[in-house]
Amino acid sequence: MAVIRGKKIKEENTSTFFSYRAGNTFMHKLPPALKIILMTLLALAAFWVPTAPAFITWGSLIVFSFFVLSFKAKEILIDIKPSLIYALLFYSASILLNVIEQKPQVFIPDSQYLATLSHLALSLEITSLFYRTTTTSQFTQGFRNIEQSVTKKNKTPFADSLSFTLVLVPRIASFWNRICSAWSSRGGKANVSRIKTLVPVLFRVSMEEAYHKTLAQQNRS
Repeated sequence: MAVIRGKKIKEENTSTFFSYRAGNTFMHKLPPALKIILMTLLALAAFWVPTAPAFITWGSLIVFSFFVLSFKAKEILIDIKPSLIYALLFYSASILLNVIEQKPQVFIPDSQYLATLSHLALSLEITSLFYRTTTTSQFTQGFRNIEQSVTKKNKTPFADSLSFTLVLVPRIASFWNRICSAWSSRGGKANVSRIKTLVPVLFRVSMEEAYHKTLAQQNRS
């Protein structure tokens, strides 16, 4: 737990990117190893789906997460935020390229922009659904089951390292949200100065978290 100008950074909650949300749906009940396999295959397969079906599937998964998995609107918005950021960045880049190439329709993006965006959005949404319905311990157990079935050994060094890395993703996102909230509550503005000040803090907090988790993992082994 870190401090910025006297304000502590609290633990993550369900309203952070890729964080677990408790529930009793069929996705929550899937075996951990099956979840990991499905998440990997489906997230990769998203990059081969045609543009229009990809956008339709992305929207359908958002509706599915709200009505079937009972995700809150705030949680859904947080999960699609990266896709919206990518959309803005890609669109800006597309306009810049159109200006450079002196195309007559400057503000109309090319088909490649839409294809890339649809694939990223769908892949992120698929990954988010599995992250939101899988606990840290389930990820760890799932990776261990997969490695044990392949190597036929009880020790699972690769699974432990991989699960450790994936578990840090929502934690880092949570830390960033907390740091930004602490910055804003002190009157800080969303500008370059915030990035220069907070990124080193995020790095330090993330390293501390990784260190403590490593010690905990060593104590359990």
